[in-house]
Amino acid sequence: MKKIIVVFSKALKLMRSPASEWKNIAAEEGGIRDLFVNFLLPFTLITMLACFIGYGIVGSKQSMFGLVASEKLGIRYALYYAFLLIGSIFISTSILSILAPFFEATSNFSRNFRLIVYSFSPSMTATLLLIIPLFAPLVLLAGIYNLIILLSGLSRMTFVPVNKKWGYFAAIVGTLVFVFFAVAKILTQIIIN
Repeated sequence: MKKIIVVFSKALKLMRSPASEWKNIAAEEGGIRDLFVNFLLPFTLITMLACFIGYGIVGSKQSMFGLVASEKLGIRYALYYAFLLIGSIFISTSILSILAPFFEATSNFSRNFRLIVYSFSPSMTATLLLIIPLFAPLVLLAGIYNLIILLSGLSRMTFVPVNKKWGYFAAIVGTLVFVFFAVAKILTQIIIN
C-alpha cells in the first residue's frame, strides 16, 4: 500500500509542478527495470483493478444489451487496458529512440522511457475513473495533459536543440497517437471481441 501512495504522490507532484519535478526525474539513477517495477507496474495493477471493478461488478453499457457486468468482461477489460498501457509505452519509446537522431536528440532508451512513462502520469492516474465505465472517455481527455507534461520535460530528458524541439514534439505526438490507436485496435480484436 505504501508503494501505491508513493507512486501516486510522485505522479501528482509531476502534474502540479512539471518543471521542478522533471529536474528530479532527469537526475534519477534507476534504469528501465526500476521504473517499470516501481512506477509503471503499480499503475498498471491499479488500472486492472479499476477495470475489473468497473466492467466486472459495476457494469457498462453494451450496445443492445443495456448495462452488463460480468467477471469475464471485467477480466477482458483489465487485460486490455494493461496491455494497452504497457504496449503503447514500450512501442512509443522504441520509435522515439529511432526518431531522436533526426532531431539531434538523445536516443538513450532509458531516458526516453522515463520521459514517456512519466508523461503518461495524468492518464494513468485517471484510470481510477474506470471504476465507473461511463467515465472511460475522461481517461482519453487526460491524455491531452500527458502531452503538456511531455512537452515540459522534452528538452531536459532528450537534450533536443531548441530549434528542433517543436518538430520533435510533433513527431512524438504523431507517434503516440498512432501507436495508441493501433495497439487499441489490435487488442480490441484479440481481447474484447
